[in-house]
Amino acid sequence: MKRKSYLLFIVMLALMAMSLGIAQAAPPSQAEEGQEYFVQADDWLSKLADRYYGDIFAWPTILEATNARAAEDDSFAVIENPDIIEIGQKLWIPTAAMEAEAMEAEATDEEAMEAEATDEEAMEAEATDEEAMEAGEPTSYALPGEAVFPEGVAYNPASGLFYVGSTTDGAIFEGDVASGEVTVFSEGGADGRTTAIGMKVDDQGQLWVAGGGTGQMFVYNTADGSLIANFTTPEAEATFINDVIVTPSGAYFTDSFRPFLFRATDTSGGQLEPWIDFTGSALEYAEGFNLNGIVATEDGSSLITVHSGRGELYRIDIETQEVTQIDLGDATVTAGDGILLVGNTLYVSRNSAGEIVPVELSEDLSQGTVGTGFSDPSLIYPTTIAAVGDGTLLVVNSQFNNREGTPVLPFSVSQIPIP
Repeated sequence: MKRKSYLLFIVMLALMAMSLGIAQAAPPSQAEEGQEYFVQADDWLSKLADRYYGDIFAWPTILEATNARAAEDDSFAVIENPDIIEIGQKLWIPTAAMEAEAMEAEATDEEAMEAEATDEEAMEAEATDEEAMEAGEPTSYALPGEAVFPEGVAYNPASGLFYVGSTTDGAIFEGDVASGEVTVFSEGGADGRTTAIGMKVDDQGQLWVAGGGTGQMFVYNTADGSLIANFTTPEAEATFINDVIVTPSGAYFTDSFRPFLFRATDTSGGQLEPWIDFTGSALEYAEGFNLNGIVATEDGSSLITVHSGRGELYRIDIETQEVTQIDLGDATVTAGDGILLVGNTLYVSRNSAGEIVPVELSEDLSQGTVGTGFSDPSLIYPTTIAAVGDGTLLVVNSQFNNREGTPVLPFSVSQIPIP
C-alpha cells in the first residue's frame, strides 16, 4: 500500500512538473515568425521585399531580421552591404503580418531615451529654424504628408524653387528655397505616376522625373504643372528607372535592375529603347541595385554614374558610348545614391552611411580621390542632393530605414553647407 502511494505521489509530481513547464513555456515570439530562404540567381533584397511584402523599399526588414538570426546561428548570412547578396546565402524572411511589429521591436532602450529628449531638442531646432527663416535662410523644409518617404530632388535656379518626389504615391512637391514654403506641385497618382524617384529641371524649366518600378519617365512644365510628355520602356520582369540628367544631347535615365541606359532626345513621349546596353562592357550588372545617380560634365561630353552595390564610378563618353571605370584606388563609395558634380569635385550621397563624400576627379575623369565624408544631425538616410548657390546643398531625408517602422515627422529636405 505504501509502495502504491509512493508511486502515485511520483506520478503526480511528474504531471505537476510537466504542467508547470507548459505554463512557463512562452509561445514563439511573433517577431520570430517567418521562413528561411536561400538566395537564388537574380535575387536581391528589394526584389524579395516586393515578392513577400509588395514593397521594394521594405528590404531593411529582411536585412535586419537575417543579421539578427546570424548573431545566434552562423548558418545565416551576415549582410554587410544591402546591395549585395550571394547565391546560396541563408536569409530570414519575417512573415508579412509581423513585419511592422518586427521593425518596431528593433527600437532600443537608448533610442527610447533619445526619443524622450526629442521634444526639447525639437523645440530648440524649431527656434533655430525660425531664426534662420527670419534671416531668410531656412535650414530645413517640411514636406506635407505622413508617408512621403521622398527620394529625388531638383532645383531650378531661375525661379529659386526646388522639387521633391514621394516614393509612396508619386506626389511631387514644390518648395521655395527663400521662404521655406512647400506645396503640392502634382498630386500622387496623377498621369499614372504612382512613384517618383530621381528628377532634374532643364534649362527650359521642364521637370524630368524617373518613375522607378513603373518603368516610365515624365516631363512637366514647372510654370503650370501640366504634363508635357510621358515615356515608357520595354516591359520587363524587373525595372527601376532611378535617376536622370539632362544635357544638350538629351535626357539620360539609369535603370538599377536592367543593364540599360535610356535616352530621350525630345519631349514627344512614347516608348524609349535602350541607348546603351552595358552587357559585355566594363560596367557589369550583378544581383541587387546597380546603377543609381547620374550627372554630366559641364560641356555635356561625358556622363558619370555610380554603381551602388560595388561603390564604383563610371564615365560614359556620349559621342562614342565608351564606358570606363574611374580608378578610385582602394576606396569605394558603396551605397552611393544621388551624385552632384561641381567643377572637378563629385559629391556622392551614401544613403545608408548617412553621409556625403567628395571625390576629386582628374581632368580626364580617369581617376578619383575619395575624401572625408561629411554629415549633419538632420540627415536621415540621405538619398539625393542638389546645389543651391555656392557652397550649399539641398539633401533629401528619405527615411527609407524607417519605412516599415515609425518615421520622424515631418519628412524633410535639409539645407546644409559644404565644408
